[in-house]
Amino acid sequence: MEGFAAHDPGFEPRALVPGSRLGNHEIVRRLAVGGMAELYLARVIGVSGFEKLVVAKRVHPHLASDANFIRMFLNEARLAATLDHPNVTQVMNIGVSHGEHFFTMEYLHGEDLRRVLEKAAPDGPLPLECAIEVVAAVARGLHHAHERHGPDGRPLGLVHRDVSPSNVLLTYEGGVKVVDFGIAKAGALTKQTTAGTLKGKIGYMSPEQCRGDPVDRRSDVFALGILLYETTTARRLFVAGSQYGVLNKIIEGRYAPPSAVTEDYPDELEAIVTRALATDPADRFETAEAMELALEDFAHCNHLRTSPRVLAQYLEGLLGHRPYPTAEIPTQTRPIRTGGTERRILVPGSVASSTTPDPPRRQWRIVPYAMVGLAALGAGLGMGGVFRSEASPAPSVAPAAAPAVQPEPAVEPPGVATPTLQPPASDVEPPVAQPPASEAEPPVVEPPATTTSEPAARSSSAKPTRKKRRRSKGKRKTTQAGKSLYPPSYYE
Repeated sequence: MEGFAAHDPGFEPRALVPGSRLGNHEIVRRLAVGGMAELYLARVIGVSGFEKLVVAKRVHPHLASDANFIRMFLNEARLAATLDHPNVTQVMNIGVSHGEHFFTMEYLHGEDLRRVLEKAAPDGPLPLECAIEVVAAVARGLHHAHERHGPDGRPLGLVHRDVSPSNVLLTYEGGVKVVDFGIAKAGALTKQTTAGTLKGKIGYMSPEQCRGDPVDRRSDVFALGILLYETTTARRLFVAGSQYGVLNKIIEGRYAPPSAVTEDYPDELEAIVTRALATDPADRFETAEAMELALEDFAHCNHLRTSPRVLAQYLEGLLGHRPYPTAEIPTQTRPIRTGGTERRILVPGSVASSTTPDPPRRQWRIVPYAMVGLAALGAGLGMGGVFRSEASPAPSVAPAAAPAVQPEPAVEPPGVATPTLQPPASDVEPPVAQPPASEAEPPVVEPPATTTSEPAARSSSAKPTRKKRRRSKGKRKTTQAGKSLYPPSYYE
């Protein structure tokens, strides 16, 4: 579906984002843009893992105001939905989403004929059996549309009006499909899109279509003759310096015969091309089926092996192996903040990974708490040193009497940790109580008593559990981090 009709370079419609909804379809990516609409690869998801790829064609928003175009678009899309043939693209659904009209078709895994011809041009035309297979298949699809009747039994009178290489799809399995049935007719009957429709497709019109006369199925037969000419010669048929020159050549029937372009061109095949390109509709093949039968007879008489398998092998050699696309929509994570916490959501347009690393904020969250803990530990040690320095007057006053009473305890408290004071706790208290002779420092002596008795308090049955102690530390760290150590911008 890559070769959808060329569009005005100055016009670029707003594209739908992958993952957005178009009716009950989920957009995967955009495929191409045309003069009247754009194509998207979409998927339909159902119960029990049901999933199917489709192509959604959305009308450009600037055409939504043209009531006549929208009416013709919907009418012709409904008619195209009645077609059921292996060589015609199936229309599956028609809908409106946010005021934008669209319809969905089956997804065809392949390339359009225009791209195939461009790729094969350096090596010459398509192999004769492949060219006949393509044109004969298109003729079968067109004949089915021409013969279609409505529910009332009357012929619908469908005419494609835009049979061109860009509207012929070749699947990698060798299938041939005619696309854009009906939408070409809707575009030709509106003044707003006539210029855009004719641009790039004027070289595939019939003489009566160029003159603005009524057209019938034989107009599509003329376009089949152009396809047969270009696929077997690798040359454009009607080329001129301007559109007016191209119109004159088509109306007058001025072109170089195939034998003048390609050596050893079969006479029987040239006769088929000449009859299909007759300027008078009465001189052409009456139906597309008649032309298809003439091509089959030519292939049979010249022992040409025409089949979808032959076409598939040629396309694989020309384009290489092309795997079937996946329906996964690329996603990426985007952080959002709710209620002071951060969580991450998937947004369209990136690839989700199962090994996504933690956000930078989570990686460094432990640093503030570790620094707060170190600061708290330093503050605690500093306070303990203050208490010990304030309690040091007791040993400094008692050293004179200490040698007579008990030499060792008077020397050990200043330099030994509190665990050495724990066993003789009852013996140490009297010397500590003696310094209150000044009675101006009992409040200062009272904290050391608490400090010296802290190990005993920890070993008692009233000590707090480890869970409570951790919870209190976390609360203290959070408070210090939130108030003074790190401003709120650190966590952003």
